[in-house]
Amino acid sequence: MDRNISSILVEGGQKTLNAFIVNNLFDELVLYTAPMFLGKGSIDALSVNSPNAIKTAMKLKMVRVEKFKEDIKTTYYNKRL
Repeated sequence: MDRNISSILVEGGQKTLNAFIVNNLFDELVLYTAPMFLGKGSIDALSVNSPNAIKTAMKLKMVRVEKFKEDIKTTYYNKRL
């Protein structure tokens, strides 16, 4: 069944985010960064495996940076496109 869907928003925790990244299922990635360190006991946003070499790492293209009070919103495109 064709639903004419051109985009979806995926918002989730570590497992959902990792699944989309590892399986290369995203065109755009939006990350929010806050000016704080949570430390060793905090939950990682990502738990994907490291690449064997820098040249095999997933490449992103930074397309927009916005500041909201002290937080930073960075938008990236998946370079496979």
